Amino acid sequence: MPYYVVGEGQNVLGPFSAEEMNEREIGAAELICLAGNQEWVKAEDWPEWPSSFRDSEVSQAAVEMEQVPSELGIESPLLTGAQPSNASEEPKEKMDPDYGFTESHGMEIRERRSKWAMLGVGSTVLIAPVSIWSSYRMIDFLKGLDVYGYDDGDADAIMAKAEMLDSLVSVIGLLGLALYIMAIVLFVRWFRVMADDLHARGKLNVTVNAAIWSWFIPVVSLFRPYQVIRQMIAEASQRGIAGFIAGVWWAVWIVSNMVTNMLFRNDIGAILGDDATIPQLVASSEHDIISDAGTFVSGLLCIATIALVTKASQSWPPSGADERA
Repeated sequence: MPYYVVGEGQNVLGPFSAEEMNEREIGAAELICLAGNQEWVKAEDWPEWPSSFRDSEVSQAAVEMEQVPSELGIESPLLTGAQPSNASEEPKEKMDPDYGFTESHGMEIRERRSKWAMLGVGSTVLIAPVSIWSSYRMIDFLKGLDVYGYDDGDADAIMAKAEMLDSLVSVIGLLGLALYIMAIVLFVRWFRVMADDLHARGKLNVTVNAAIWSWFIPVVSLFRPYQVIRQMIAEASQRGIAGFIAGVWWAVWIVSNMVTNMLFRNDIGAILGDDATIPQLVASSEHDIISDAGTFVSGLLCIATIALVTKASQSWPPSGADERA
């Protein structure tokens, strides 16, 4: 039997099968109603919540419910896609947007996640020029060392400068790695709520989890995430230049990663070896600059893509029980 859900904003969603309910992450404050039953019940009051919904047990629980507490401010709809009779009133309890991802998050949540994602990616953009500067400092020192050596200078002073530059490059590298990981987390949070909202409209060709994990699966990560982003743009009636920017970003992102991986494989021996020559160390620093430049450009394009795709989602078609029936 199908289920209906009322979430934040009292939007009626559904009908959902038991399998679809299993795939969705239901918030404790969301209201659930079984088709044919005239009462709404908070998800946390279901006997099996938060374990998986099982059709037989949930159906029996719905039949045995006598009425919804009046303080919830929700009256029984006709289960034909109509909004609750007091849909204009503000519900007293709302689902925590971080507790579960459902279509009822709305534009406010998408914009909030997009701001955090842009902040995270922006931090990697800002650290890239700093990393480029430190690499240039190292290159300048190494080239001078290759020309003048130790004979024409104070060996202790030269070693101290070498250690200082090496520490500087290492600290900036570790900071950049930490910011990069943070950016990934914030970006995936934005991507997930966008994919979930698209899935709630029945417009996503894969499951939300499949869309998320496609970022981390070799080969699949080369095309599946971009396909999902293209779907987000395609469902908008006002797309602007979102499609073009997203395409350029994805091309730069893929090329930048491929070049970085190739250069890293070439430099790994020089980085780890004790007998690396000065020209090898110079080349490694030059490759770091190329990688950081790619991060800078792809980061700017990623920020633009997040902003444009989120803005385009404002013109997504409305969703609800009448759209999914």
